[in-house]
Amino acid sequence: MKKIIYILTMFIIAFSACDPNEEIYDELDNLKEPYHNSVEYTFTADDYATVTEYALANAVTDDDKTYAELIENMEAFNQFFTAEDYVGYVLAELFPEYNKKSSAKVTYNYNAEIPEKLVSYANAEVIEFTSNYYYAVNVFVGTAGYFYPEYNPDFFIPDVLKDSISDAVKEEIYIIKYKYSDVDPIFTESYYPIYFEEKFDSLTPYEPVVIKNWIVYDEVGTETWEGREYDDNLYAQFSAYGSEDPSNISWLITPAVDLTEYSEAIFNFKSKDGYNNGDPLEVLISTDYTGTGDPNTATWVNLNPTLSTGNSGGYASTWVESGDINLDAYTGDNVYVAFKYTGGDGDITTTMQIDDVTVKVKVDDPIYEVTNEKTPYPKYEVYRYSGTSWVLVDDVYHLSEADYDAMGDPGDDNMFSGDVLPQNYLPKFLNAKYPEAGPGITKTIIYQYDSNIEGEITLATEYTYGENGWESAYDYIETTTNQFVHNGTEWLFDPTITFTMGKPDYQFIVEYVEDEISADYLDSYETAEFYYGASYYYNNFSIADGYWEAEQFESWEEAVREAIGDLLLPYKFPDTPAEVNGVDLGYKVIFETYAYGANVNYAMRFNVQKAGPDPIFEYDEEFGCQEIK
Repeated sequence: MKKIIYILTMFIIAFSACDPNEEIYDELDNLKEPYHNSVEYTFTADDYATVTEYALANAVTDDDKTYAELIENMEAFNQFFTAEDYVGYVLAELFPEYNKKSSAKVTYNYNAEIPEKLVSYANAEVIEFTSNYYYAVNVFVGTAGYFYPEYNPDFFIPDVLKDSISDAVKEEIYIIKYKYSDVDPIFTESYYPIYFEEKFDSLTPYEPVVIKNWIVYDEVGTETWEGREYDDNLYAQFSAYGSEDPSNISWLITPAVDLTEYSEAIFNFKSKDGYNNGDPLEVLISTDYTGTGDPNTATWVNLNPTLSTGNSGGYASTWVESGDINLDAYTGDNVYVAFKYTGGDGDITTTMQIDDVTVKVKVDDPIYEVTNEKTPYPKYEVYRYSGTSWVLVDDVYHLSEADYDAMGDPGDDNMFSGDVLPQNYLPKFLNAKYPEAGPGITKTIIYQYDSNIEGEITLATEYTYGENGWESAYDYIETTTNQFVHNGTEWLFDPTITFTMGKPDYQFIVEYVEDEISADYLDSYETAEFYYGASYYYNNFSIADGYWEAEQFESWEEAVREAIGDLLLPYKFPDTPAEVNGVDLGYKVIFETYAYGANVNYAMRFNVQKAGPDPIFEYDEEFGCQEIK
């Protein structure tokens, strides 16, 4: 019995004498607090690939999938899959042991919006010069259809634009696309330009001739005029060979050729014959044919041209020119020219081919024709309207098709893309384009980009020549650092609200001092006060000695801290919550100071200790008062 009592006594003593182990139990309780830590981290290519996997899992449409894949391709977040939503996935994989109260300052890339200064270039209207623009310079540039060294486009384009754009607004920008050859063309002068021409290039081999406004009339037989092709040249052909028709008569008639305004005209064409056993072709002209129906109802006159003939063993090896056939007797009227074939199977079956039908007319002023040239190529230039004239913007360059080709892969589609990034090609291109460039030289580059979503779009970027060569000020990829916090369940974007104090904020503080403390603290203009040091004329805090109440505050920081934390924030955010998604809410306030001739920006952070209404904000001692550079 004594033994049982002894054991019970020892048991009671053991469990009632806890004081010696209290410290140990406190430490064990502390271990129940979730593990937390702070880390700084920069996203890598593997991290963006991880984000793409998560984004693809959440993608609904094909566009969603494309934007998700762009994260990995561009190594940057975008407006559809943001860092705020997806950085947490990566942090959870990288730091699985981190828990509530953990924080991470993460540096990452994001696909930013185009800066305002580049918007005008990216959105500028493109004017592509066509014939009328070139003729606006003179007949030579108009005839060539492009500029060349003798007629420098930089000299003539401003006047062309002034005459062409009547409603231009000051500072308006246009991109001008035009053709240019770096070799002057050679012209021939003619008073007999081609007025009507048919090369039969629209025909289909072995198909009946069908040309707008031309008439085919098969008078007798089943055969008709057909297209044929030899040595990449298309022409019209008729043959009675194998027709099984005892008679074949078919007409091929031009549209009406209006010679009413001319006094002289010349008709030309070319012909070939094949397996000739007679001459079946007549070339006739009429002034009274109606343009439809049976041509036999009209009067026709034989023009007696020179025709290919005599090739009985095969086809003529060369085309025979008809010679200049004078049509002066028919000027002042509308005329039709007919090619009439008369033959038949078992009779004349000669194959006849015709090509290059032309009518030339005499003009009073000479017509010029380019007879020797170097092929022109497209160029782009940017012009800005000054309010009175058009000015070439020479520090802006628009890439041409030749430029993309010179860069290699961009030349495949004459644009950049997510797989062919501009920043990988433009610095080398600029080195070649501007070999004499030195430090400080800046060029804006306009280029095409395949967005996959919106198709081909125009973008602009700015490059400056620095210590390391050409460096882009903007490639639509920007880098930023933001804080993420753990709420005990997941990583979330730090909901800290950041704002920069403006005139109304400083004015509120000045008026508070006047109304609630003493008007004696105001300056003579009543735009500044010397209790906290706020001024809404200069929009800053004066932090030099004498501009804040030294008897009330130990430092200017303490004065500003009270003005913002106790006055301004409760006034601006009276209904603020204390948490967002389980994360404590804070406010980062940026303000300007002035002392001894220097303006310096600072930031303070305040955490919400009590939610609104009547919120309480507590100064974040750990963040402190940080200078913003």
